[in-house]
Amino acid sequence: MNVQQEHFVNAYNRSQLFSITECPDHIELVRYLTTDLSIVEVPETLCGKPVTVICDACFFAHKELEYVTFHSGLETIGDSAFAMCRQLKELNLPDTVTQIGPRAFRDCKGLKKIVLPSRLETISTGLFSFCYFGSTVDIRLPKQLRRIQTHAFYSCSMLTLNIPDSVTEIDTGAFCGCPKIEISRPIEKGWFMEWPYMEKVCDKKGRTGSIINIIELQSGCKELTVQFENGTERFFYPCLHEEYSFCNAHNQKIMQRERNELSDAAALFDQWQNGMI
Repeated sequence: MNVQQEHFVNAYNRSQLFSITECPDHIELVRYLTTDLSIVEVPETLCGKPVTVICDACFFAHKELEYVTFHSGLETIGDSAFAMCRQLKELNLPDTVTQIGPRAFRDCKGLKKIVLPSRLETISTGLFSFCYFGSTVDIRLPKQLRRIQTHAFYSCSMLTLNIPDSVTEIDTGAFCGCPKIEISRPIEKGWFMEWPYMEKVCDKKGRTGSIINIIELQSGCKELTVQFENGTERFFYPCLHEEYSFCNAHNQKIMQRERNELSDAAALFDQWQNGMI
C-alpha cells in the first residue's frame, strides 16, 4: 500500500496536511505534516473511508499542539504517536479506541486532564512516562482495565492513582519512580521496582536465586541482593568477573551490552568491593 498526502479542513476551517495509507476499508494516518496549528482535529473520514489508525510517531514532537479532537471510529493509536507533544493539555479519547501503543504520550508534560477509552484493557509500557504529572492532574482509568505494564506512569511521583478492581495484572516496575496508588488488593513491592527485580540468576557455585532488592549506585551500576535457598548474597551489576549470570539469555545479553557501555564500571566495582559506596 502506497503512502500519499491528503489535505483535511478541520472544524475551525484550517487546513491540515497528512501523509496516509489508504487500505481497502479504512485509512491510517502515517504523519501529520502541518506545524503551525495549536488546535488539531483527527479526521473522522478521508477519501470516503473511516480513519481507524494513528500510526507510530504520527504526531511525534509537535510542540505547537495544545488540543486534539478525536472522533468515534478511531481504534488504534500507535507507539509514540504523540510523544514529546509537550504543550498538549487534554486527552479525551473515544470509547472506540481499544489499543494504545507503548510511549504514545511519553513526555506530554502539559497534560491536565485525561479521559481514557472505556474499552481499553491495557495501559502499555511507558504510556505516560516522563509526563511529570502534578497532584492536580485529572486522570480517569477505565473500569474495564485489566493490565498496567512497566513504566506506564514513570516520573509522575506527585500523582495519586485510583486503580480499578478490574485490574488483575500489574507488571514489575509498573509504578517505578511514579505515583502513589489507591488499590483494594495488597500492594506488591515489585510494582515500584526497576528491572531486573525478581529475575533469576545463577552463581559460579551452581546455585539459582532471584533478585529481591536493587540499590542504585552510580553511573548505571547497581547492587543486587539475590535470594538463594540457603540465604541471600549481594552482587555488583553489571557482573565483571563471572560471579553470576542471568538464567534468561535475553537478560544476559542486556547485562553484557551494559557492561561494555558503562566505562566507570570497573572503578565503581572496586569502590563497592571496598565499602566505599
